[in-house]
Amino acid sequence: MSFGKEQLAVMEWGEGPGVLGVHGWNSRGLRFSHLIKPLLDSGYRVVVFDAPAHGRSSGSHLDLMQYARAVSTIAERTGPFYGLLAHSFGAAASLLAFERGLRVEKIVFLSALNGIQGPIRYLTHRAGMPENLAHSIQACFEKRFKRNLASLEAINLVPRLNLPPSLICHDRHDPILPFCNAQDLARVWKDSRLLMTNGVGHQGILDDPEVVRQVVSFITG
Repeated sequence: MSFGKEQLAVMEWGEGPGVLGVHGWNSRGLRFSHLIKPLLDSGYRVVVFDAPAHGRSSGSHLDLMQYARAVSTIAERTGPFYGLLAHSFGAAASLLAFERGLRVEKIVFLSALNGIQGPIRYLTHRAGMPENLAHSIQACFEKRFKRNLASLEAINLVPRLNLPPSLICHDRHDPILPFCNAQDLARVWKDSRLLMTNGVGHQGILDDPEVVRQVVSFITG
């Protein structure tokens, strides 16, 4: 599928109400493989895609705004969608796609990234950068995105959006994104349910049989 100067690899199976999968950073659409078959068996149509510069899609880089536009483009051309599944970085991009007008009936976030302020603080701290340099990096992002980074945080976005019910899945010991991310998200998402796992990790949550069962039950229920 064309996306500006790039081509997005899109995969689609089944018939019935549509479910869109939005993968995380350094991943690909087929990362949802453990969820695809149960949804197909339940009578749903499933669409996944590789983000720009990921998997079989073309491109040399990916940023949050570009990913949000890609999610919106996929939804416009292959929708409508009843449900959306998003993992990690894909959750942050999906929230911005909802801000742009995307609509579904149910949302599942797995190991969700709530924004990019946290990762910037984490990386600059790990690298031992002085505080003024960390502020300069944030200013560069804000100049590129043409908006304040605080406005991209889920805790600020979610209350402003008319979002459907959600299932928020997160591992208590996620080594990439702390569990408090999920708690913060559930706190501001009025109609949400938090599913905590214990030891499956940031990526393994997509493969865990109980998570798969709960996600499919939530979508089909």
